[in-house]
Amino acid sequence: MLPVYYAIFNKPAPRLSEEALVNLTAISSWFGEEKFTYIRLFTSTSNPHALPLYILDKFLVRELAHQIIVEGMSRNLKEYKNHMFPTFPL
Repeated sequence: MLPVYYAIFNKPAPRLSEEALVNLTAISSWFGEEKFTYIRLFTSTSNPHALPLYILDKFLVRELAHQIIVEGMSRNLKEYKNHMFPTFPL
């Protein structure tokens, strides 16, 4: 599919949708490497996961929710014995 996209539009296929890219830049940094990509939230203190080169929006939302709930603010609040936010339904 990627060679077809390149043949039609004469440029590489985008790794994220335009909507996701606009919304993502407000809360995180996105790094596209040659064979993979990763996303790091501004408040996250853990190491990001290596993700596939091309990401679906649904998968992107799950990764952001994982960084927020499992490794981010909720974990820090739990360690300091503060109240946790309710978890996002997956």
